[in-house]
Amino acid sequence: MNVGAVGDALTVLDNTFLRYSAMPGGSPIPAWSFRHPTLREGFAAFIASDLNLTEILCSGLEDNQLLTQLDCGSTEARGVLISIPSALYPEVAQRIFAMRPTYESAGRDWSEYHRAKTSWYAFFTQRCGRTFLQEYLTVDPALPSRLLEFVSHLGPFDEPSVLAHLHRNGLLAESIRIIAVKRVSELAVETPDAGWIKLPEWSILMTSEERNLLLASVRNELLPELVDVVWNWGSNRPSKEDPEGWYEPLVETLKEYADALGDDTAARRLIDDALDAIDRAKENDWSEYDEEPLPYRKKSWHSSQVQLRQGLGTRSIFDDVDGD
Repeated sequence: MNVGAVGDALTVLDNTFLRYSAMPGGSPIPAWSFRHPTLREGFAAFIASDLNLTEILCSGLEDNQLLTQLDCGSTEARGVLISIPSALYPEVAQRIFAMRPTYESAGRDWSEYHRAKTSWYAFFTQRCGRTFLQEYLTVDPALPSRLLEFVSHLGPFDEPSVLAHLHRNGLLAESIRIIAVKRVSELAVETPDAGWIKLPEWSILMTSEERNLLLASVRNELLPELVDVVWNWGSNRPSKEDPEGWYEPLVETLKEYADALGDDTAARRLIDDALDAIDRAKENDWSEYDEEPLPYRKKSWHSSQVQLRQGLGTRSIFDDVDGD
């Protein structure tokens, strides 16, 4: 390739079809871009009409561009440079597979690993239709099993969204779906984690019956143990951790469960008692915030937790049902 000739050609197109400038709100380094979105769309349509040109373009894209500039059968993707014809699905699938993020490939940096996973999974949920997903699973059949590696809290995890996308396209084995439902059911009670109530992927992955059964498990297994849940939550707070931020996930979870349980008076009463106890615990913990590490504040912490337990009491969720 004659780099000089390419540069001259780009210069001729400047301010007509192209522009060379820094993108508003982006990198301050100038770069070439289309002057108007319609020109970009026209160029994309021209490239897509020729299989060879499409293949050349794909081979020249960097990994992050591949994830954000291609569409493989989705009807909803935005900001797409080019729609990939199905004849190139095997080649693209192989490249996407080679890009799968690992902790080691992210330099053993957890934040970078999470960012890479988010971008990689977003490609499947936002830019892939059933035919490409089917092709990809022939290259990476272990993907559904790896997607089961989610933990609490559910919000930041992208794996369930991909599971839901596969299920919606009829490509998720029922055995994998059942394992995912079992896993989220454990987290719902043990963490506790109410993300399954409002996150849209769980409305796809769980049947109405499974959701009702899980809510019943929360009512019958979690709520009678709220004394220990709040106790354990407080006992794990590092002395340097802001009490307000530390208890926030638990408070939000209990409020979600209170809303979901609706008119269940006994259940809501016990949740309200737990929320009141958390408020008292936060007040006590603020007096110790930014003081000595946890092992050296056990005596005062223990005193506040005893008060918390006494405030919650130990009665069953259903003790007062007959009297109401």
